[in-house]
Amino acid sequence: MGELLSLQWSQIRRVEQGQAQAIMLPGGKTKTHDRRVIPVSSDLRAVPEMRRTDSTGHPLPPDAYVFGNAVGDPVTSIKTAWRNACRRAGIHDLRREFACRLLESSADLHDVRDFLGHANVTTISR
Repeated sequence: MGELLSLQWSQIRRVEQGQAQAIMLPGGKTKTHDRRVIPVSSDLRAVPEMRRTDSTGHPLPPDAYVFGNAVGDPVTSIKTAWRNACRRAGIHDLRREFACRLLESSADLHDVRDFLGHANVTTISR
């Protein structure tokens, strides 16, 4: 969650991976300080794109926060809103949900480890 809340528009890079697209997180924004490439679907790509402009329709500057407030200022905590959203969706949290769905789709453990930003594959087994 910290990685998402600190993400600024200037730090999003789209890369092509075959037919899919991905978001590249720079090492300075990840927990392990390693650059991470996160694959995204077209539905997921639409979410940040809806946040690309302010309430008047003007593009946010590169130093604006992707998941900030309406004018791109940082948001420090979303704990209450996050808990309520997860409860309404019937999931524990999106990180675990993402990992479970990857594993259910027969994804390789090493790929799941890389997508989640874990240094060790044994962390996934917890």
